[in-house]
Amino acid sequence: MTFGDIVRYNGRNLVFLAATSEIIYFAIVFDADASKQFIVTRERTYKSTPRAEKAAGVPLYCFVVLSTDEFKNCIAHYGFRNQDQSAYDLSDFMDVIGELNESDKKALRDEIVSDGIVPGGLREAVENLD
Repeated sequence: MTFGDIVRYNGRNLVFLAATSEIIYFAIVFDADASKQFIVTRERTYKSTPRAEKAAGVPLYCFVVLSTDEFKNCIAHYGFRNQDQSAYDLSDFMDVIGELNESDKKALRDEIVSDGIVPGGLREAVENLD
C-alpha cells in the first residue's frame, strides 16, 4: 500500500498516508454533504481574523478538498489522532478501491508536512516518502 491509496474499511473510505511499526496513518474521506459542512465552517472561521488565528491550531480544520473524480468536493481529513490501534494490522486495510490523483496527493502531502499540529510521527513519515 502506498501514500494516496484509498481503502474501504467498516463502511468508510480512508486514504492511506503512512505506517510505522506502531501506527497506521489514514485520512478519513467524508461524503459530499459532511465535507460541505467542514468547508463552510472553516471558511466562516477563517474570514474572521481573531478566530482565524485561533483556528490555525485546531485539528478540525486539518483537511484537503479532493479533486479526484470519485471523490470530487469531498474532504480527506487527516486531523484525527490518538485512536487505539492495538487491534489492527495493516493487512486489515488491504481492500484498496482506488487512488488519489497526483494533484490531491501533492496537496495532502504539502498540508501534512507544513501543518504545525500534525503529530510528529506522521509528518516525519510523510516527509520521508519517495
